[in-house]
Amino acid sequence: MNLKQKILIFAPTLNEKSNIQFWIESIAKLYYFCDLLIVDDNSSDGTIKIIETMQQKFSNLKLHVRPERLGIGSAHLWAFEYALQNDYDKLVTMDADLSHKPAEIQKLIYESAHSNYVVGTRAAKKGGSNQSPIVRKLLSIGANKVCSILLFSSLSEYTTSFRCYDKKSLKIIINNPPAVNDYSFFIQISFIVKQNNLSISEVPIQFESRKFDKSKIPRSQIFLSMRTIIKLFVRRIKK
Repeated sequence: MNLKQKILIFAPTLNEKSNIQFWIESIAKLYYFCDLLIVDDNSSDGTIKIIETMQQKFSNLKLHVRPERLGIGSAHLWAFEYALQNDYDKLVTMDADLSHKPAEIQKLIYESAHSNYVVGTRAAKKGGSNQSPIVRKLLSIGANKVCSILLFSSLSEYTTSFRCYDKKSLKIIINNPPAVNDYSFFIQISFIVKQNNLSISEVPIQFESRKFDKSKIPRSQIFLSMRTIIKLFVRRIKK
């Protein structure tokens, strides 16, 4: 890992009181040479207070609090712009609910030496997941298969936020921002990167079901994602 690179690790938060201290401590200790950024959508459970307390311990921890719940897509776009404005070489994005293991961040950073855009995937060989119940796992597998077929892409996972971007990919995305703000934002990101002929690669990860609280992904997300996939497919065949 090139320690001369300026690297930013980012996660959006909304009511992550049960997870956030362990997440911050794990990353700050393993990746002391990186900066951490959290964009919080005005959590009401004490998450913000915990982060502010942790800032006293870790000077490389940055926090941006937004006035209300503005969406996971716009939180990522804010982080993309922040990374470029502050001249970071690489941006790693992930969830703060401990479903993405901090120890595996290094895999994405290493791989980014060869690619503009790296995806950490549970669906690749040597990847895995303890996701439950089985219905959600099957839905995830099915959604990713549909994306591969309709979007003519070889990626094995499209719905994860565990990714690493270089400056070139960030500039492309900001100049061609996704038209969605829900969780299908991540599907559209991969489509934009592929359409602009950037180099893409994957690394296998072990995905963990969140240990505390419930998932914030609404049940309607499968339908929103399918709508996004169909729209992207139409755009793809028209070109």
